[in-house]
Amino acid sequence: MDFAKMDGKKPIEIEFSKKLGWAVALVANVFLITFLEGKAIHGAFFVLRAAELWMLITLIEQKVLQQKQVVRFILIGMLIQLVWATAQWVHNGSLGLLRLGESILGPDIPGVAKIDLADGTKHIRAYGSFLHPNSLAAYLVILLSLTWSHLKKESRWFWMALVAWGLWITGSLAAWVAAATGILVLMGQRIERLKPHRKKCFVIAIIAVISVNIGWLIANPSLQSSDASIVERQAQISMSRSMALAHPLGIGLNEFTLRMAEFSQKTLEPWQHVPVHNVYYLVLNEWGIQGLILLGILIALVTQRLKPEHAAPWLLVLLLASMDHLLLTSWTGMMVLAVVGHTARPRRGSGISPLSQCKPSS
Repeated sequence: MDFAKMDGKKPIEIEFSKKLGWAVALVANVFLITFLEGKAIHGAFFVLRAAELWMLITLIEQKVLQQKQVVRFILIGMLIQLVWATAQWVHNGSLGLLRLGESILGPDIPGVAKIDLADGTKHIRAYGSFLHPNSLAAYLVILLSLTWSHLKKESRWFWMALVAWGLWITGSLAAWVAAATGILVLMGQRIERLKPHRKKCFVIAIIAVISVNIGWLIANPSLQSSDASIVERQAQISMSRSMALAHPLGIGLNEFTLRMAEFSQKTLEPWQHVPVHNVYYLVLNEWGIQGLILLGILIALVTQRLKPEHAAPWLLVLLLASMDHLLLTSWTGMMVLAVVGHTARPRRGSGISPLSQCKPSS
């Protein structure tokens, strides 16, 4: 399908490929499940968001939006989030920017993520404009992969240092694990003996992620821990497991937090009504087992021709999906996912230096 040329630019061509077909099937499944649950408006809004996401992907693929421009905009957004989060961390509270999406933060407010200091006081973890520090940390780790893939060599350490600072003030252990994994993957790609086997290693890594998620879901009832954060996540997974067994075809979009109390063994506090911190489990609960299968097929199609040297960003995305719900519950996360999928193959000479962000336009 061709659209008319505008300003002499090359017409946009939309290819109705297998990826589009499976994506349409996935969106249709989500809409149908949500519609049957009596939430047609939620389903229609999801279809609209999916269409916007596909338009963004198409614009990037057809180079109407240049990859270099998209990455620059994301890096500027990262800088804004880092300045915002740093100010919250220094102030030890929110900045009063509620109209811009900031949460109400404070060391004495229940439900706010915080750390205990040696002197007995509490200090908040940085949020930025996100609903939780883990979401901001996941966002930054994905941007770390974009940084490594698209920046010039002399710029990489500059941006990696900024992201490392962001991970430190968010205090997200899962994000540090994901970041360390990504760095190990990048280091492994430089080992000559592994170069012929990089694609196999990527497949093995994906299988490992899938196996860990399945094993954790099955074995969760028998796992024991004294760490409060781990206990909280185990409780979420337990509710997710019970919900999946009771509703294998899904409960509809955005229904997990509304119905999780039905599957909890104890009364939940208001701040505990959050999605399970795992995209795959959340998809299983809300979209059904058929939705999870469709998502798996779509991921396989997207990554099947991925060049081995560009596997790190995708591996980080798949790993972080096991640790947080950002990529599914945040529109920012979904847009970043789209950009990762279509900027994982940077063109030669497309690097961005840190100072290029500040150059005035001529």
